[in-house]
Amino acid sequence: MRLKSALGCAIVLAIAIALLACVTDQMREEIETKRESLHESHPEIQATDFRIVNLLVEIGPLDKRRATAGDLRFSEDHYTFRGFGDLGNPNFEFLVHKDATVVSPCNGVVTRLIYQEDTDDYEIFIRPTMWSPWRASIDHVVDLTIQLGDQVVGGQEIGRPQPLPRGLGRVELQINNDDLRYYYAPFALFEETLRSQFESQIWQLMSDIETFTRDFGRYSEWRMIFGGCYDIVIPETGPV
Repeated sequence: MRLKSALGCAIVLAIAIALLACVTDQMREEIETKRESLHESHPEIQATDFRIVNLLVEIGPLDKRRATAGDLRFSEDHYTFRGFGDLGNPNFEFLVHKDATVVSPCNGVVTRLIYQEDTDDYEIFIRPTMWSPWRASIDHVVDLTIQLGDQVVGGQEIGRPQPLPRGLGRVELQINNDDLRYYYAPFALFEETLRSQFESQIWQLMSDIETFTRDFGRYSEWRMIFGGCYDIVIPETGPV
């Protein structure tokens, strides 16, 4: 009887694994189809050589004891990571430790430094050239190490995240085209040779957050086009 029960459980498990593999393969196919449509619906992405090469901060493996993943910090009352298109969110938002190093996500020139009195921090615009419509906006940065007009390279330190209570910090990455008035998913403009590496970090981060919080429905991965990206573009509604 025990042998039959064990055999039955093994069969059920094998079927479940096979079904999961089919679902995973189907998800991959759907993601690839959506990505292919990106080139047709938004040719401006292929037409520019403006590329993102990192995600501002270090994303590492989960340390359950310390509730960390590299620079990121896990918290019950703050989002550790908010993805692009999450309830209309037009950027990647990270909860990190307050002394984390924030780096430039791309090569380019610093075209604006906007002081934000309500949060006592800065938003930084970096464009590939001074007059390009493309820009990376790095929001909620303090202790700036760059100045207006500086040429920067991807990975160069530009400051620290906005400090929050309990030693936490916040920083956001947003991609815009000011002529077309769109926000873009960061991975839509990511350097092709680096995208898989950083996208894997985001997929793993979302899984770690769900495991840590035991909220396994926090992210709807099946709806995503890229890791952490529910949409390719979001129309702008406010002033530049």
